[in-house]
Amino acid sequence: MPPTPTVIPNGKRLKELREQTGLSAAELATRLRRHVTTIQNAERGKPISLIIIGQLSRALGVPPAELITGKPSAEQGRNCPGS
Repeated sequence: MPPTPTVIPNGKRLKELREQTGLSAAELATRLRRHVTTIQNAERGKPISLIIIGQLSRALGVPPAELITGKPSAEQGRNCPGS
């Protein structure tokens, strides 16, 4: 089986979103059934799998792209032709 693709998350935005939900890194990790170091590493901008990006986006209620680009969803389409 091929390896799962990874991306570098925007750790600062991830942490902001987590804190806005009132969750600690440990609480978010528990919700995702992941180890707390997975969340901590993501918040430090270390590569994580696209699967975890998807889980985080659902848990935090934001589009996956926001966890990568750091831009709130309202800003995603700006400066793009046709938006």
